[in-house]
Amino acid sequence: MTSKRKPAEDPANPKPLRRRSLITQALEALRQHIDDGVWTEKLPGERHLCEVLMISRPTLRSALDQLEREGIISVSQGKHRLINKEPARVQFPRSASEVILLSTETPSQMRPSTLYQIDEIYKTLQKTGTRLSIQSPPWLKYKKPDAHLAQHVKENTTACWALFSLSEAVQRWFSNNSVPAIVSGSCYPGVDLPSIDLDNGAIAKHAVGTFLRKGFTRIFLLAPEKLRPGSSASVAAFQEAIKASTYPDTEGRVIRVTARREAMIRQIDDQLRAGARLGLYVMQSLDALYLLSYLLRKKVKFGADVGLICFGKEYFFEHLVVTPTCYVINKERFATKFCQMLIQQVQTRGLPNKAVLQMPDFQVGDTL
Repeated sequence: MTSKRKPAEDPANPKPLRRRSLITQALEALRQHIDDGVWTEKLPGERHLCEVLMISRPTLRSALDQLEREGIISVSQGKHRLINKEPARVQFPRSASEVILLSTETPSQMRPSTLYQIDEIYKTLQKTGTRLSIQSPPWLKYKKPDAHLAQHVKENTTACWALFSLSEAVQRWFSNNSVPAIVSGSCYPGVDLPSIDLDNGAIAKHAVGTFLRKGFTRIFLLAPEKLRPGSSASVAAFQEAIKASTYPDTEGRVIRVTARREAMIRQIDDQLRAGARLGLYVMQSLDALYLLSYLLRKKVKFGADVGLICFGKEYFFEHLVVTPTCYVINKERFATKFCQMLIQQVQTRGLPNKAVLQMPDFQVGDTL
């Protein structure tokens, strides 16, 4: 019994594209034109788009419906298709179905601001059909986690790893073994991984300049006891800004805040008793909350006796009678850029090992 062979395809007469392929190609072309800025406010009319893309109107409308479902465009009352500028869009390869986020903290232990950032990243990836899972194995805190990391990475196939607030040993293992990973925060010296963080140095210099312009020439930086790369950059930039100040009698001091906060309070009390106008740049939100309540109990006048700026904003700031002046991260912008970096890492397996730094918004409150 002879088997029937399929006739060979004629290269000169290939099979026509299926309808689905035409819609996919139209989608890619529309996205590319929007990304390139060919259309910025709204899309041209359907007739023009059909001519440009050389497709039928039903095919075009299927592609436009998909763009609307993705939130890329929206239909106005005048039936114009408007291009949505926020949130920015990202596309993830279909082969990459999961990104694993490693952190020493479980979600229940994370600060609200960190959870908000992760939530934005989750929602952005979800739109592309990509899962985000959070893993917090206890050995991430070990001084030598190399063997555990090797086994864990071997057992978990993922498109890319997202490293949140991890030790130098963990960062260095991913760097030395060329495992695709992106650091949320700053890399330790000698670690070659792409990273995204706030511009800690620029923020510190801005805070010093703001205090000086307000007449606070005695400025304290209240830093965490254990410095990570980002906070180390803040300390270095703070000291540089104090040294470069042209205001007379400028004095700066770095206080490493311990869990009991006794040394911090003692030094602040000494300054207040001496009648100094004191500027406080506080890097940790809980330290800012503690200081705020302490200074209010002492009936200190903010803006006159003391100025206070907090590095970041937490949700509980909105429930305080006296709202701290602080720097506010744009969570959507951070999440979008982070996801774009994840995508580029997956697509190229060779994302440039550089630091992407973002400047937050400065929100003036009652403490300056």
